[in-house]
Amino acid sequence: MGDSELKNLKLNNENLRILLVRNDKIGDLVLATPAIRALRETYPKSYIAMLVNDYARDVVVGNPDIDEVIVEHKGELNEFLKLLKEVKGRRFDVAIILFPFFRTALLALLGRIPLRISTGFKFYQFFFNRLIYLRRSKGVKHEIDYNLDLVRLIGADTINKKPCIPVSGEDEEYVDRFLKGIGVKNGDILIGLNPGSGFSARKWREEYFGELAVIFKQRLGAKVLILWGPDERELAEKVLKLSNGTAELAFETKIKQLASLIKRCNLIVTNNTGPMHIAAAVGAPMVELFDPKWACSPVRWGHPENGNIILKPDIDCTKKCNSEECGHFDCMDRITVEMVFAASKNVLAGKGKLPKNLGF
Repeated sequence: MGDSELKNLKLNNENLRILLVRNDKIGDLVLATPAIRALRETYPKSYIAMLVNDYARDVVVGNPDIDEVIVEHKGELNEFLKLLKEVKGRRFDVAIILFPFFRTALLALLGRIPLRISTGFKFYQFFFNRLIYLRRSKGVKHEIDYNLDLVRLIGADTINKKPCIPVSGEDEEYVDRFLKGIGVKNGDILIGLNPGSGFSARKWREEYFGELAVIFKQRLGAKVLILWGPDERELAEKVLKLSNGTAELAFETKIKQLASLIKRCNLIVTNNTGPMHIAAAVGAPMVELFDPKWACSPVRWGHPENGNIILKPDIDCTKKCNSEECGHFDCMDRITVEMVFAASKNVLAGKGKLPKNLGF
C-alpha cells in the first residue's frame, strides 16, 4: 500500500498487516493488551504483530490475538539496523505506536510503513502521518483507554477492556509445587505482598509491609508471600526479616510464573507497579497503594474493579517529588498499617474469604 492509497484505508479492509508497538515497561505492556484485542476483533483476518522489549516479551507470548511477537534488543546501531531490516521485510500497512520514542518513530518511518499512527507533543511527531494529541500525565482516564484511543483511529474497539496474560499449564504446575513445598493447603488464605515499585511511583515503607505480614498471620491465620522482581531481592529479604518469621519469600519468578502465583492468591497488597497490572490481568483481588503524584493517578493506573480497594493520601502534590520542594514528602506514611488491614478485610470479605469467627 503506497502513501497515495492511505485515503482508501477503510474499516472493511480485512487483510491489513498491522504492527502494534509498546516497548517500555512490563505493566505498560499489560495495559496494552485490550488494544491488541480490539484490533483482532475489528480486523479478524489481518496479520497483527507486536513490537516489545526483550524483558517484557512474556507478557504477550502466547496471546491468541497476536500472529507474531517482534523483540527489540536495545543497544548499538547494528541492533537498530537489524530490527529495521526485519520490519521492512514484513511489509506492514499500518504501525500504531502506543507510546512513542524517537527510535520507534524513526523505525516506522524508515521501515516504509505507509500509515504511521501515534501521539503528538513530541518533536519527532512529524515522522507520523496520523496523530492524536493525548496528555497522559493529566491522568483524566485510564491508560487502557489512552491505548484504545490510538487503535480507534482505524476503527478498532472492544467492550472487553480486561488486560490479558496467557499462562501455561507448566507455569501453573511450577507454582503448585512451590506452594505445596511451603505448606500452603486448600482452604488457606494466601496473601501476596508486593513491596517494590519500579522507578516511577513512590512506595509504602518496608517496615509497614513487615508489620502487615505479622497482622495477617496473627489475626487471619493467613499464609503470606513476599513477591519480588529483578533487582528487588534485597528489598524483599528486608521485608521478610521485618515480618518476624510470619511470611515466606516467593521464588525468583519469570513473568508468566509470577502471573500464575498472583492468580493463586486470595489478596494482593501492592504498590503502583507492574505486578499490580498483572494481578488485574489474572483477576486477583487487590488493595492498591498509590502516591498522590499526577503522573501516578489511580484514575490512569488503578484497578477499582473486582471489589478492589485503592488507598491514596488525600493531599495536594507538587509536580516534583523530592524532599526539598514538597511539604508532604511523608505522604505514603499517611496510609497506615491499620488502614491497609481494614481495606484488606473488606476485600477478603467481599470474596467470602474471611474466617467465620472474625468480626468487623
